[in-house]
Amino acid sequence: MKAACLFGLVVGCATAPPPEQPVEQPVLEEVRSAVELMQRARTAPEDKAAVLYLDAAQQYLAAEDLAGARAALDSVEPGLLDPRRLIGYRLVTASLALAEGEPDLASDALSRLPRSALDSPEAAHLRSEVCAARQDYECALTEIVRFAGDDPGENELIWRWLNASASLSPGIGAVRPSSRILADWQELHHALVTAYSLEDAKTRATVWLAAHPDHPASVLPPAAVSTITAYRPTRLHVGLVVPLSGPLARAGEAVRDGFIAAALLAGATGRLDLTIYDAAAEPLPVIYERLLTDRVQLIVGPLQKDAVVELNSLNPELPTLALNYLDRNTAPAAGLQQVGLAIEDEARTIAHRLQKDDVERVLLFHNYEDWSLRARTTLVDRAEAGGQMQLTVQPFTDVRTVTEAVGSAMHVAESQARRDQLAAALGEALEFLPRAREDVDGVVALIGNSEANALVPALRFHFADQLPIYASSQVTRSSRQGQLNELRGFHVSELPFFLAGDPLYGSMATPLNLDRNPFASLVALGSDAFRLSERIQVGGEVADLPMLGSSGLLRREPDGRISRELAWGMISSRGVVAEPGARL
Repeated sequence: MKAACLFGLVVGCATAPPPEQPVEQPVLEEVRSAVELMQRARTAPEDKAAVLYLDAAQQYLAAEDLAGARAALDSVEPGLLDPRRLIGYRLVTASLALAEGEPDLASDALSRLPRSALDSPEAAHLRSEVCAARQDYECALTEIVRFAGDDPGENELIWRWLNASASLSPGIGAVRPSSRILADWQELHHALVTAYSLEDAKTRATVWLAAHPDHPASVLPPAAVSTITAYRPTRLHVGLVVPLSGPLARAGEAVRDGFIAAALLAGATGRLDLTIYDAAAEPLPVIYERLLTDRVQLIVGPLQKDAVVELNSLNPELPTLALNYLDRNTAPAAGLQQVGLAIEDEARTIAHRLQKDDVERVLLFHNYEDWSLRARTTLVDRAEAGGQMQLTVQPFTDVRTVTEAVGSAMHVAESQARRDQLAAALGEALEFLPRAREDVDGVVALIGNSEANALVPALRFHFADQLPIYASSQVTRSSRQGQLNELRGFHVSELPFFLAGDPLYGSMATPLNLDRNPFASLVALGSDAFRLSERIQVGGEVADLPMLGSSGLLRREPDGRISRELAWGMISSRGVVAEPGARL
């Protein structure tokens, strides 16, 4: 529903027959009407002009002509409007402010409504949009659910806010149900997001709908729910393109094993035709011609970044799920989607957690490995774009420099220098206890296990051991329990594969030695590649539904990239365990 459609009952529409327009230059009816209203307003008495300008603003807004709507609304003298029209003016003002990306101005306009209009469906709808613009989905859902139920557009909006609110962060951003109806909406959404396959999702949706026949989601289901309940699996021929020889063979085998294991677990082998191509055995253009000859319906792969770039340059006519990412400045071919294990996803997960935990003044420690530098860049960019997080960035050259680096970041050296200056001025030695800075809320550690083990005593030495520490998964990779003891209490971004009771992990942990397997994360990627292939086959709103995968909470972005939000673990005496209060 367009925001401007909210005001028909409140504002009313003053329209006139539109002038003739040439066929080759079509103009929306709302714009023709708005132009005539503006013309009439310029010669009308002041009180009637205010009404005409307001009606013109509404017409422009309906046509999504924001410049026209702004010009018309700025011409309204609100003091000349009667009480009913003044309500309409406030609603149009709020709607236009939202369309212009100004939620604070929209909120101000809504706050000026009289008490009689504050609780109207129109005002509640706009308050919901204001809350969503601020990423406060608890508020957004609470506002809209109170009045939704008989309008499919409203139910689609509820579903959109539920999609946006889905998160793996423990106990933060969670939407607390304000009513039984909202709790039931959340139950349905959770069931579908966490379903292992589309068959599983269909079963869960069918059971839920039968148990809630009078719920708005049953009466007027969102499109994604309708598509899932109508799902009929069909055969799919997948071409899996991964390296199975050469230096990357073990990586390709891990992806292959994860893909096949996920298909077996989903019971999909009877409807899946899988042809596997060794990406290292022959040139990619040759493989692509074979894919076409073999009548593959969906390409999954390749795995290497340069191969993804090469395949994209071939402009593949087949739908493709690449297992790595193009650079952001490279336009993907039509039908090319991308998923991978980018460290940038971990950095964004950490940034989101810092924001939700209100950790604004951060010490960021990194080393000079490529993954750490890329994660640092992502966090710095997020801090600069948001303007709220203040980063002190400190590199580690090697383990031997950790204590010195922490002291520098904590400004202990500056405290020592001030002592030396004062002692020189007084001409005598001074008893001195160095003081570390107190304007720090938390620590981010983009470092490996050995560096993390050196970081903890260095923080303790510099009076910073009580700060919460947020770390990427590299602090735990391939580490033994004894190497984690010093890190107890670390908050670690981690693949749900290792934390969330993933059924595939449970079945493959022992045969593939996943706890110690350096390629375990690629098994998780292969699992997600199969599950995403089902959704790509169905497409539409189902492809836009978040999915709790083995490698993260997955979302399809407008450019075809699949973003990942990782889960959160905490290092304890038992190793890395799911953090208390973790969602989904």
